[in-house]
Amino acid sequence: MERILVADGDPHILLLCRDELREEGYEVLVASNAQEALSLLDTACPDLVVLEIMLPDMSGIETLKIIKGTCRQTPVIFHSTYGPPETVPVSQADGVILKSHNLDRLKNAVRRFLPLYRGAQNSRHHQPRSHKHSPRSGACHGYNGN
Repeated sequence: MERILVADGDPHILLLCRDELREEGYEVLVASNAQEALSLLDTACPDLVVLEIMLPDMSGIETLKIIKGTCRQTPVIFHSTYGPPETVPVSQADGVILKSHNLDRLKNAVRRFLPLYRGAQNSRHHQPRSHKHSPRSGACHGYNGN
């Protein structure tokens, strides 16, 4: 089962995303701020991250830089009411989806980006990924909160 991390400061959005993505068959982890997300990134090693641009403790742009610095193969999708500021490059993000109560666009993006991650993992290790519910060694491990 693929593991998705959703980071958003709005508890209603977290619940909506969690419930909708679970219905799609994914294991979903939620974080209400960047520090929680980065901690889960290291301990749970998600297959994909859905990230709000405006998190309460750190910008999503800064969080993205940390994620991509430690988990290059992990797709990150910005899911935000706000588009990224035009002066801030988001080229490291794999997708940008505007928030809506209809999560079809987000679910389509998740389906589009997860196969890319699986392909990168399989070609790197030449073996299928473990799908156990324990922390996995791999691209995500190495972030220690600093």
